[in-house]
Amino acid sequence: MIDDDLTRKLGDAGVDLGAMGIQWGNRPDELPTCSIQDRDLRLLRFLHDFNYASTSTLAAMFWGRYGSAIRERLKLLHDVGFVDKLRPRVGRTQGAPEWVYRLTERGWKELRDHSEPADREAFKPAKLTSIAYVEHDVQVAALMTQIAARAAEFVGRSGPLIDAAPFELLGPRSGMIDPRVETRARDASPASDLAGRRVSLGRAHPGVLKPDATMLGVDRHGNRTAVMFEFDRTRRPSKQAERLQRYDWFLTVGWRESRYACLDVEPALLMVCSTCSLLDPFARAAASYLTARTIDPAQQCTENVGREQVGFISRSRLLAGNGTVVQAAGDGFGVREERFAVERLFGSAICS
Repeated sequence: MIDDDLTRKLGDAGVDLGAMGIQWGNRPDELPTCSIQDRDLRLLRFLHDFNYASTSTLAAMFWGRYGSAIRERLKLLHDVGFVDKLRPRVGRTQGAPEWVYRLTERGWKELRDHSEPADREAFKPAKLTSIAYVEHDVQVAALMTQIAARAAEFVGRSGPLIDAAPFELLGPRSGMIDPRVETRARDASPASDLAGRRVSLGRAHPGVLKPDATMLGVDRHGNRTAVMFEFDRTRRPSKQAERLQRYDWFLTVGWRESRYACLDVEPALLMVCSTCSLLDPFARAAASYLTARTIDPAQQCTENVGREQVGFISRSRLLAGNGTVVQAAGDGFGVREERFAVERLFGSAICS
């Protein structure tokens, strides 16, 4: 028989091992006072919407610069308990990485009492068992911030990107689309009317969509429109089949009975792949998933809206300002490259 101490150690072996790689910020024993400002509330809402964001992302979004005063404000929001801060544990010779922030339950209650959270659901921070779970959300928020910076520079605006960017930015909470509860926009545009066209859904079907990010704005022709972003983590096209079929339904018919019915141009989906080598395989596979069609009997023509409004792009292309995407060919055979969603919908403000 082994002793009780060894039994306990065996039972604890491997438990929360990943969590040990997380360094959490320490709060003082006596919490300081903090007069909440409008910018603080908007920052808390951003964290509620995007889950996690780095110091540099928050600095660019809410100050438009980086400096000691900004770090001090973030430290104060942490010390009073409105946000948590964390980073990976590293050796002394590697240098300390920047802090990553997330909303706390107290911060959510402050937001709820003084402003409007990103959604109406009760909130409680997730228990983290590994720093790796933070990586995706941090990268999404940072990449959307870089797009916002490029857009603001193009239109000649400066300052906090949350105001300077020529579009509204939504995270996965405020951008979630649930067909069961969506209501048609009161100011629905003529573009949302099928106008005598018939619909063949094929494999498309309704379902909840939770884009990693959504941009709402006006294109270079003055049309209201939207681009939804999904960041693939699977590296396997077959893993996106169900999601693409739900988007196919939404882009073909669902948006017409939702809050997006006010748009002048159908929304688009931009799926961001980790490498350029994945673009062709994803686009080829998408042809078999994006099967919904609208049929115009008078003109005797059909349109595969999903294949027109879904594009695949790599993270490196977005970072370089290259708006060329790969799409499934309209006839379902092969692929094509086009200057698509981000450029076509928001002009050169985002892609050079």
